[in-house]
Amino acid sequence: MLAATQVPLRAATSPDLDTHVRVVVPYQDRTEAGLPGNGSLQALRDFEDHLNARLEGSGRMVAHESCGGVRQLHLYVDGTTPAAEQVRVAAVGWHQGRVDVTVTHDPGWDGVAHLRA
Repeated sequence: MLAATQVPLRAATSPDLDTHVRVVVPYQDRTEAGLPGNGSLQALRDFEDHLNARLEGSGRMVAHESCGGVRQLHLYVDGTTPAAEQVRVAAVGWHQGRVDVTVTHDPGWDGVAHLRA
């Protein structure tokens, strides 16, 4: 598994971002270790940039983790805005498999607690 997070990974850094948007993105080109290969890595980065651009200041990506041909993106958004739905709409059209988007009210950022050291 490979993970990258913002530091610190705490809700206190952005108390207005109270909604966890988990985006599960499959990728086809992977290394023997299950991490993104050259054929998928840039596409994943471009996809992340695409989602971040749709947030329009109402949230941000705080972490991602890759393993076994799947990248999980963890975004936190302001639940009083349409940001979560904007991410859901922006996730359509990924060319390497079906993207799954889950939205959960999570003011304590429990959805990324497993990534805190």
